[in-house]
Amino acid sequence: MTVDVLGLAPRDRPFVGPRAFGTEDRHRFFGRDDEIAEVADLWRRRRVTVLTGPSGSGLTSLLRAGVVPRLDREGAGVLPVGRVATGRPTATVIPFLAPAGRNPLVSSLLSSWSSGGGSEDAPEPDGAIARFLRGRTDAARDAPVFAAIDQAEDLFTDPAHERHLTGLAGELARALHDNPGLHLLLAARDAYGSAIRPFAAQLSPEEPASARIGFLEPDAAVATARRPLEGTDRGFAPGAAEYLVDELGVQPALDRPPARESRVAPTLLQVCCARVWNRVPTDVRSISAEHIRVYAGIDRTLIDFITRVVGETASQHRIGVDSLRSWLQRTFAGGRDTVRGVFAGAARASDIDEGVLRTLEDRHLLRSEADAGGVRYVLHHERLVEPLSRVPGAFTAGDYLRSAELALAAGEIDLADKHVAEALAAAAEDDRRLLADAERLRGDIAAERGKPEAAEGHYLRAATLLEALQDTQAVGLLLAAIGRLQLARGLPAPAFEKLRAAADRLPTDPGVNISLARVLWTMGQRRPAIDVLTGLLAANEDTPDALRTRGEFLADLGEARSALRDLDRVTPRPVARAARALALATLDDVEHARAEIEEALAEAPDNGQVLLYAARVSELAGDHEVAAERAGRALRAKAPPLGGHQREEASRLTTG
Repeated sequence: MTVDVLGLAPRDRPFVGPRAFGTEDRHRFFGRDDEIAEVADLWRRRRVTVLTGPSGSGLTSLLRAGVVPRLDREGAGVLPVGRVATGRPTATVIPFLAPAGRNPLVSSLLSSWSSGGGSEDAPEPDGAIARFLRGRTDAARDAPVFAAIDQAEDLFTDPAHERHLTGLAGELARALHDNPGLHLLLAARDAYGSAIRPFAAQLSPEEPASARIGFLEPDAAVATARRPLEGTDRGFAPGAAEYLVDELGVQPALDRPPARESRVAPTLLQVCCARVWNRVPTDVRSISAEHIRVYAGIDRTLIDFITRVVGETASQHRIGVDSLRSWLQRTFAGGRDTVRGVFAGAARASDIDEGVLRTLEDRHLLRSEADAGGVRYVLHHERLVEPLSRVPGAFTAGDYLRSAELALAAGEIDLADKHVAEALAAAAEDDRRLLADAERLRGDIAAERGKPEAAEGHYLRAATLLEALQDTQAVGLLLAAIGRLQLARGLPAPAFEKLRAAADRLPTDPGVNISLARVLWTMGQRRPAIDVLTGLLAANEDTPDALRTRGEFLADLGEARSALRDLDRVTPRPVARAARALALATLDDVEHARAEIEEALAEAPDNGQVLLYAARVSELAGDHEVAAERAGRALRAKAPPLGGHQREEASRLTTG
């Protein structure tokens, strides 16, 4: 089920699924420490750096969630990661570059670097990049500024770009010459390394530095699976993460040669970890290898992943699903002679154009390799050979629902909605289980779209169907999800009723009891809220979220030493970090309190509770003007809004 133990929306869960990591995901990006250090060091020391890797190795994730946050922490001036995207609507973003005759590659790149902001002036087009970057440095002009072009292979995959490449190269070379502090990084797939390196070489007299990443080594893959769970109330049992990683390796077979790439594909690992998180029952705190086998079989997960990619690609390019599936199976899963890959020309003979191949690559079913004959497409990872051979010829309602789940995990909301509708169209009218799962997914989709009332309605209909099937656990989780949504909407009374009903069905579930404690706290019943958490911890003292929540409550009450005993035992999140700062300030440790609250504000600058705790820290430090300003922002915050006694406290601080 995607209504998980913590009540987290898909993008707040520990695994990102098939999408790339963003900067906001830096706290759950693991397994690449050495690569982050290497790339950051090269980028700092060299004027031009070329980063390559196989498609699907995580170049975008490494940049956005690893290297850029590291340089940010060091105080470096890092621009948003840029990209030259075909068809980017730049006219409304940087008007002076939009008119006919201007270089669309330059325009697109500046748009992405400026994150939607542009100059209101109208400088000449020549030297636009140099002027843009000069505006981002201080008066010394040699202060380092770090700029990246991700997915730089886009420069060479669209024939329309060819006539603009020389102009872009000239702009970048001038920017590097005019801005001594500029450090440029270009990231591209391996297949285009032979094109991107000569392009980079013409930008600066200094020879470009080079770095490459590959798929994950087993130890790194285990860390990638295990470490994101450290901040949750669940974890892998000894050997379970290793089992999952082993299952994603390539098993030797008699009918094909040994794998050339035996390491683990990051995308497939994320897809399988997300399935484990969603499918293993929420009352399982220690996820074993047997749990993975029973609830989230790796082969079944990979079959579902391939099924989804094939269906979506066929729909996007208006070709038959069966035709595409059968071509893929013949080409990549038919035995010894099929693993060498295919060139675009050979694919066209089967009515598969190169646009289809690129979409399959973007969706991590294929990857491109450089070859003497040009770019060749191979299966993304040889672990997919067996699952590909087992993809069914016709989609069932269950296939569509599993595709919807994967699309939702990837943040593709409209696509998830489409798959749910397809599932309902294919479902039998009396299949209550499937209808309930569809309603539950529609609730997830509505919640992602910011429509909590619609989400509550879908969850309630799903719970009604599951009540008839006597699925007590599923009903309890859905009621808890409704209660959390109502609490977030500022409706504590109905939220309490739903969460109490959920707790009646799931009396030992940590997530349900933690949510019940939060609603009691919001209603002003502070001691009963703490009692719920204390009872939960008496049954299982190793429940990080319960410790974190009780620590927050105790800090709010002024019981600083007890609060720190709880908060020092868990991985901090922004609200807990802010609560810890409040506890430190209560104990007159103002210096450490200020450092802690600044870190919490950097992580969650618009969070109402963080802002309130920051205001209280400022008051205890004697900064009454800052306290009033932060309290005012806390009262205006919507994510989440303050409730009950917290609003009263914030109002007091604004007037005091």
